[in-house]
Amino acid sequence: MRVTGPATIVASLALTLGLPAIGALAMAGRTAPRPVVEPARPGLAFDQYLVDLDEIAPTAEITARFGFANSAKTPVQITKWEPSCGCLKPSLRKTEYQPFESGFFTLKIRTAGETPGPHEYRMVVSYNDPEPRQTTLTFRVKIPEQQIFVRPRAVMVYQNGKQATSHEVTVTDLRSKPATVLAAKCSSNLVTAEIATAETTTEGHREQKVKLTIAANVPTGNHWSTVTLFTDDSQFPELIVPVQIMGNQVFGGAPTSPLVRRLGRTASK
Repeated sequence: MRVTGPATIVASLALTLGLPAIGALAMAGRTAPRPVVEPARPGLAFDQYLVDLDEIAPTAEITARFGFANSAKTPVQITKWEPSCGCLKPSLRKTEYQPFESGFFTLKIRTAGETPGPHEYRMVVSYNDPEPRQTTLTFRVKIPEQQIFVRPRAVMVYQNGKQATSHEVTVTDLRSKPATVLAAKCSSNLVTAEIATAETTTEGHREQKVKLTIAANVPTGNHWSTVTLFTDDSQFPELIVPVQIMGNQVFGGAPTSPLVRRLGRTASK
């Protein structure tokens, strides 16, 4: 009895049809592989997405630098950058970058407005390449305990009455050689500042009060000002206090200003 197996069948087909035909039959039952389409890469490539300075020495201002390059084949248009805190001062030289062109963001923080300890800040960058895209940059830093700071870091006032109102700002210096506020300058005639004598707290910290007076009969609308405090310290020569005045507004119906939104909270009480 003759036994016919798979090997015998293949050998017979090879003799009858030839090896090329056998290969074609074998491939006939297979599906051709589909081409893999990779998604387009984002146009902006940053050299780092996180800057972590850890603990810094006492200083009035700190800076983080985020370099980038346009890796796309088309121009990149940066449309918006949104910091998570009003204390961040972003800077960008221009908003449109050609293929392979580079640039950088700088983020600056005035430390006098920040409490000692670790902080994490973010900035969302929106751009077109030409597809709309977003990327997040992160800045971490630890503000030292031996530091000078201002509270509240911003003042917001509803001024609806016909009488002037007063609000207090406190400058606290935790360093062994504290600074003294010598003078103040207000950018608006709606605000005046009066500097009190420095005092030492029971904890041994140096504090100095600054009385801000908001004028009566403030015109309707939102008014923004800054109060610059000048000190005798070369490391912290100026302390900046933003002030927002909302005149003749109905309580509860007044809009939240961009200043307060950037700061993330209402600083005065």
